[in-house]
Amino acid sequence: MAISLNDKYRAILLEKLRPLAKEIRYVNGMFLDRQSTYPFLELDREVRKRKEVAEHLIESVGENPFYQFVTEHLTLQLRDNYEFDKDAEGRVADLPHFTKSGDLAQQLLSDFESLPWRYTITFILPENLTSLLPAQIDELAISRSSRLVRVSEELQTAFSLTSGNKRRDNDGLSLMGMLFSDAKILPVGRLLFQTEIDGFVGVFDKGAALLKAEARLKAFIAFLLAVGRLKVNFLYVPLPPTAELLVHEAVGGGWRFLRSHTLDEEFRRLLPKVGINDVGGMLRETPGLFDQVNQYGIRMCMSGFSETKAARRLQLAATWLFDSLANNRDLLAFVQAMVCLEILLGEQGDDEASIGSLLRNRCAFLIGKSHDEREEIMGELKLIYQVRSKIVHRGKDQLSRDEIAMLFRLRHYCDRVIAKELEIGTPQS
Repeated sequence: MAISLNDKYRAILLEKLRPLAKEIRYVNGMFLDRQSTYPFLELDREVRKRKEVAEHLIESVGENPFYQFVTEHLTLQLRDNYEFDKDAEGRVADLPHFTKSGDLAQQLLSDFESLPWRYTITFILPENLTSLLPAQIDELAISRSSRLVRVSEELQTAFSLTSGNKRRDNDGLSLMGMLFSDAKILPVGRLLFQTEIDGFVGVFDKGAALLKAEARLKAFIAFLLAVGRLKVNFLYVPLPPTAELLVHEAVGGGWRFLRSHTLDEEFRRLLPKVGINDVGGMLRETPGLFDQVNQYGIRMCMSGFSETKAARRLQLAATWLFDSLANNRDLLAFVQAMVCLEILLGEQGDDEASIGSLLRNRCAFLIGKSHDEREEIMGELKLIYQVRSKIVHRGKDQLSRDEIAMLFRLRHYCDRVIAKELEIGTPQS
């Protein structure tokens, strides 16, 4: 649903916007002078006065929605319509592309009011994960907004990796040309994770929409790890491979390529280590069993993508666990895994002094299958929480060998809790 501004509030914004829009400048023919846009941060104070509008915009665009939108929106238009010229500079409002649309301030406000915009964010899963879906299945919906889909010629056409704007396609915004030789197309047969997002995606700024898409991808992988369909192999990765999110914007009834976004180094280092867990090859010995187990694992993950508060909490916890797995700095990884467990089992009103005891009990009674196992879990988590307290409250230089072993146990408990929560939310057929 587009932003709804009443006439009075719109007039106030437009009055403040007009003098600011006139002073926006460009340099080198095609680059926005960011310093000239800083006054737009003041407009975000006006936006925040309407909480019902501000909360939605901050969630879908970012902390400073008006500033982020204006700078990124104008940056894209400049790059799409002008070329580099080291001597060319001046006011954006005086450029022909912007004068033909009339009042720049009016146009910016109208475009802002049309937010949020819809995007499809695509991630090409590693080739060794292609068999997550049986060969006879080309698409599987994970939720109303996310799916696994196999690349076909029809999908290549629907999600072309060229925008139709020569300047945009050739200016280096995307690394896809380096990934797939001369042809900028999705590779046929590969499996994609796709998710639709409402918000705003600019040229450079990561923004709330991309962060949300990245979090969904991390949560999906973490869910599959938790339910045992994926595993992390112990491999040395000297150079992290390229891994990008591909952004398509909704235009008319289709999708137009906008840009790619390179994922962080920790994500790219973890990805080559992730593989499908075939239990030492045993799942492949029985015809159909491998596919059946994979499908059930994905079905379990679906409950973590339902439109419920519990599912959102699970996704958040899973992203923290993913970041812990991807992090090669043991101290931070320990804290991240502990945060995962606190998100899963903590409550907003829990007293800081007693949260360690509460987490131990909740975890033990959720996943423990016998009295002895519950006692063992509570004992281990007590020691784990003591390490967490040392890191957070007193600081540590490094983890000892025993403490590193505790980190692996902590992640194991996070996996089990997530898997149990997913199992509880999965309808039994």
